[in-house]
Amino acid sequence: MVRLAAAAAAILLVNGTLHGLWSFRWHSWSDSGVQAERLNDLRRIEDVGDWDRRPLDEREDPLPLPEEVIGKGEVLRFVNRFNKTEVKVLVNCGPTAGLAVHTPRVCYQAHGYSCPTSDRRVPLSAGEGAPAEFTASTFSKSKAGSSEHLRVLWALSDGGAWQTPDVPLKAFKRTPVIYKCYVQRELASPDEPLDGDPAVEFLSALLPRLNAALSGAH
Repeated sequence: MVRLAAAAAAILLVNGTLHGLWSFRWHSWSDSGVQAERLNDLRRIEDVGDWDRRPLDEREDPLPLPEEVIGKGEVLRFVNRFNKTEVKVLVNCGPTAGLAVHTPRVCYQAHGYSCPTSDRRVPLSAGEGAPAEFTASTFSKSKAGSSEHLRVLWALSDGGAWQTPDVPLKAFKRTPVIYKCYVQRELASPDEPLDGDPAVEFLSALLPRLNAALSGAH
Protein backbone atom coordinates (compact mmCIF):
# COMPACT_ATOMS: atom_id res chain seq x y z
CA MET A 1 0.00 0.00 0.00
CA VAL A 2 2.84 2.34 0.86
CA ARG A 3 4.47 1.66 -2.50
CA LEU A 4 1.17 2.23 -4.32
CA ALA A 5 0.64 5.51 -2.49
CA ALA A 6 4.17 6.61 -3.31
CA ALA A 7 3.71 5.67 -6.97
CA ALA A 8 0.40 7.55 -7.14
CA ALA A 9 2.01 10.60 -5.55
CA ALA A 10 4.85 10.43 -8.07
CA ILE A 11 2.39 10.27 -10.97
CA LEU A 12 0.49 13.28 -9.63
CA LEU A 13 3.74 15.18 -9.20
CA VAL A 14 4.84 14.41 -12.77
CA ASN A 15 1.44 15.32 -14.19
CA GLY A 16 1.39 18.53 -12.17
CA THR A 17 4.87 19.41 -13.36
CA LEU A 18 3.97 18.78 -17.01
CA HIS A 19 0.82 20.86 -16.65
CA GLY A 20 2.80 23.64 -15.04
CA LEU A 21 5.33 23.61 -17.87
CA TRP A 22 2.59 23.35 -20.51
CA SER A 23 0.64 26.28 -19.08
CA PHE A 24 3.80 28.23 -18.08
CA ARG A 25 2.39 28.46 -14.56
CA TRP A 26 5.83 29.18 -13.16
CA HIS A 27 6.83 31.70 -15.80
CA SER A 28 6.00 35.37 -15.35
CA TRP A 29 5.41 36.71 -18.83
CA SER A 30 6.13 40.20 -17.49
CA ASP A 31 9.77 39.10 -17.27
CA SER A 32 9.83 39.33 -21.08
CA GLY A 33 9.69 43.10 -21.00
CA VAL A 34 11.82 43.63 -24.10
CA GLN A 35 9.33 41.79 -26.31
CA ALA A 36 6.37 43.70 -24.90
CA GLU A 37 8.14 47.06 -25.11
CA ARG A 38 8.69 46.55 -28.84
CA LEU A 39 4.97 47.15 -29.30
CA ASN A 40 5.73 50.82 -28.65
CA ASP A 41 7.71 50.91 -31.89
CA LEU A 42 4.49 50.30 -33.81
CA ARG A 43 3.49 53.88 -32.99
CA ARG A 44 6.26 55.05 -35.29
CA ILE A 45 4.40 53.65 -38.28
CA GLU A 46 2.58 56.66 -39.72
CA ASP A 47 1.72 55.19 -43.11
CA VAL A 48 1.67 51.82 -44.87
CA GLY A 49 1.62 52.12 -48.65
CA ASP A 50 -1.58 54.01 -49.50
CA TRP A 51 -2.79 53.86 -45.90
CA ASP A 52 -2.38 56.63 -43.33
CA ARG A 53 -2.64 56.16 -39.58
CA ARG A 54 -5.53 58.00 -37.93
CA PRO A 55 -6.47 58.47 -34.24
CA LEU A 56 -8.67 55.88 -32.58
CA ASP A 57 -12.14 56.70 -31.32
CA GLU A 58 -11.59 57.55 -27.64
CA ARG A 59 -14.78 55.68 -26.72
CA GLU A 60 -13.35 52.38 -27.89
CA ASP A 61 -12.12 49.86 -25.34
CA PRO A 62 -9.92 47.63 -27.50
CA LEU A 63 -8.34 45.63 -24.65
CA PRO A 64 -11.17 44.59 -22.30
CA LEU A 65 -9.41 41.57 -20.79
CA PRO A 66 -6.85 41.69 -17.98
CA GLU A 67 -3.16 41.89 -18.80
CA GLU A 68 -2.58 38.46 -17.25
CA VAL A 69 -4.72 36.96 -20.04
CA ILE A 70 -3.84 38.90 -23.19
CA GLY A 71 -0.70 40.76 -22.13
CA LYS A 72 0.04 44.19 -23.49
CA GLY A 73 -1.43 45.47 -26.73
CA GLU A 74 -1.21 48.22 -29.28
CA VAL A 75 -4.18 49.25 -31.42
CA LEU A 76 -3.76 51.27 -34.61
CA ARG A 77 -6.28 52.59 -37.13
CA PHE A 78 -5.43 53.15 -40.80
CA VAL A 79 -7.47 54.76 -43.60
CA ASN A 80 -6.78 54.39 -47.30
CA ARG A 81 -6.12 57.86 -48.62
CA PHE A 82 -7.84 57.16 -51.94
CA ASN A 83 -10.96 55.07 -51.27
CA LYS A 84 -11.27 55.78 -47.50
CA THR A 85 -11.39 52.09 -46.57
CA GLU A 86 -10.62 51.67 -42.87
CA VAL A 87 -8.81 48.89 -41.04
CA LYS A 88 -7.88 48.45 -37.40
CA VAL A 89 -4.79 46.59 -36.24
CA LEU A 90 -4.39 44.96 -32.84
CA VAL A 91 -1.03 43.48 -31.86
CA ASN A 92 -0.68 41.77 -28.48
CA CYS A 93 2.35 40.43 -26.67
CA GLY A 94 1.50 38.18 -23.77
CA PRO A 95 1.43 34.76 -22.14
CA THR A 96 1.10 31.87 -24.54
CA ALA A 97 -1.41 30.15 -22.25
CA GLY A 98 -3.76 33.14 -22.68
CA LEU A 99 -3.18 34.33 -26.24
CA ALA A 100 -3.01 30.88 -27.85
CA VAL A 101 -6.51 29.96 -26.70
CA HIS A 102 -8.07 33.42 -27.06
CA THR A 103 -8.63 33.25 -30.82
CA PRO A 104 -11.11 35.51 -32.67
CA ARG A 105 -13.80 32.82 -32.55
CA VAL A 106 -13.56 32.89 -28.76
CA CYS A 107 -13.24 36.66 -28.49
CA TYR A 108 -15.88 37.84 -30.96
CA GLN A 109 -18.46 35.18 -30.17
CA ALA A 110 -18.14 36.09 -26.49
CA HIS A 111 -19.21 39.61 -27.51
CA GLY A 112 -22.35 38.44 -29.32
CA TYR A 113 -21.01 37.88 -32.84
CA SER A 114 -21.79 34.80 -34.91
CA CYS A 115 -19.41 33.29 -37.44
CA PRO A 116 -21.60 32.57 -40.50
CA THR A 117 -18.84 31.42 -42.86
CA SER A 118 -15.91 29.03 -42.72
CA ASP A 119 -12.43 30.29 -41.95
CA ARG A 120 -9.90 30.52 -44.78
CA ARG A 121 -6.11 30.40 -44.67
CA VAL A 122 -4.38 33.34 -46.37
CA PRO A 123 -0.72 32.86 -47.37
CA LEU A 124 1.22 36.13 -47.49
CA SER A 125 4.71 37.26 -48.36
CA ALA A 126 6.58 39.06 -45.59
CA GLY A 127 9.27 40.63 -47.75
CA GLU A 128 12.65 39.20 -46.79
CA GLY A 129 11.19 37.41 -43.79
CA ALA A 130 9.64 33.96 -43.60
CA PRO A 131 6.34 33.52 -45.48
CA ALA A 132 3.31 34.19 -43.31
CA GLU A 133 -0.05 32.47 -43.08
CA PHE A 134 -3.02 34.28 -41.61
CA THR A 135 -6.58 33.05 -41.14
CA ALA A 136 -9.57 35.06 -42.33
CA SER A 137 -12.69 34.85 -40.14
CA THR A 138 -15.99 36.64 -40.74
CA PHE A 139 -18.30 37.73 -37.91
CA SER A 140 -21.82 39.17 -37.87
CA LYS A 141 -23.92 40.82 -35.19
CA SER A 142 -27.40 42.36 -35.22
CA LYS A 143 -27.62 45.75 -33.55
CA ALA A 144 -30.28 48.46 -33.46
CA GLY A 145 -32.25 47.11 -36.41
CA SER A 146 -29.20 46.60 -38.61
CA SER A 147 -26.34 44.15 -38.93
CA GLU A 148 -22.61 44.60 -38.50
CA HIS A 149 -20.21 42.39 -40.44
CA LEU A 150 -16.49 42.18 -39.74
CA ARG A 151 -13.62 40.32 -41.34
CA VAL A 152 -10.63 39.56 -39.14
CA LEU A 153 -7.26 38.46 -40.48
CA TRP A 154 -5.28 36.98 -37.62
CA ALA A 155 -2.17 34.99 -36.76
CA LEU A 156 0.26 34.18 -33.96
CA SER A 157 4.05 34.37 -33.81
CA ASP A 158 6.82 33.45 -31.39
CA GLY A 159 9.10 35.94 -33.14
CA GLY A 160 9.38 33.82 -36.28
CA ALA A 161 6.82 33.32 -39.03
CA TRP A 162 3.20 34.34 -38.47
CA GLN A 163 0.98 31.26 -38.44
CA THR A 164 -2.39 29.89 -37.34
CA PRO A 165 -1.78 26.29 -36.29
CA ASP A 166 -4.74 24.00 -35.65
CA VAL A 167 -3.75 23.67 -31.97
CA PRO A 168 -1.91 26.90 -31.12
CA LEU A 169 -1.13 25.98 -27.52
CA LYS A 170 0.59 22.80 -28.68
CA ALA A 171 2.45 24.54 -31.52
CA PHE A 172 3.88 27.15 -29.14
CA LYS A 173 4.30 24.88 -26.11
CA ARG A 174 8.00 25.74 -25.78
CA THR A 175 7.42 29.48 -25.97
CA PRO A 176 6.10 31.26 -22.84
CA VAL A 177 5.44 34.56 -24.65
CA ILE A 178 3.96 35.08 -28.12
CA TYR A 179 2.59 37.83 -30.33
CA LYS A 180 -0.91 37.96 -31.79
CA CYS A 181 -2.00 40.18 -34.69
CA TYR A 182 -5.54 41.05 -35.79
CA VAL A 183 -6.41 43.17 -38.83
CA GLN A 184 -10.12 44.01 -38.82
CA ARG A 185 -12.25 45.52 -41.60
CA GLU A 186 -15.98 46.21 -41.67
CA LEU A 187 -17.88 44.50 -44.50
CA ALA A 188 -21.03 45.47 -46.34
CA SER A 189 -22.05 41.81 -46.43
CA PRO A 190 -20.71 38.60 -44.87
CA ASP A 191 -20.51 37.18 -48.41
CA GLU A 192 -18.01 39.80 -49.54
CA PRO A 193 -15.24 37.89 -51.36
CA LEU A 194 -11.85 37.49 -49.78
CA ASP A 195 -10.10 37.75 -53.14
CA GLY A 196 -9.22 41.40 -53.66
CA ASP A 197 -9.97 42.33 -50.04
CA PRO A 198 -8.17 45.62 -49.33
CA ALA A 199 -7.35 44.38 -45.82
CA VAL A 200 -5.23 41.62 -47.36
CA GLU A 201 -3.43 44.20 -49.48
CA PHE A 202 -2.86 46.33 -46.38
CA LEU A 203 -1.58 43.40 -44.34
CA SER A 204 0.87 42.41 -47.08
CA ALA A 205 2.33 45.92 -46.96
CA LEU A 206 2.30 46.02 -43.15
CA LEU A 207 4.09 42.73 -42.47
CA PRO A 208 7.68 43.82 -43.24
CA ARG A 209 7.21 46.90 -41.03
CA LEU A 210 5.55 44.86 -38.29
CA ASN A 211 8.27 42.21 -38.30
CA ALA A 212 11.00 44.84 -38.21
CA ALA A 213 9.41 46.56 -35.21
CA LEU A 214 8.88 43.35 -33.24
CA SER A 215 12.39 42.10 -33.96
CA GLY A 216 13.94 45.36 -32.80
CA ALA A 217 15.29 46.04 -36.30
CA HIS A 218 13.14 49.11 -36.97
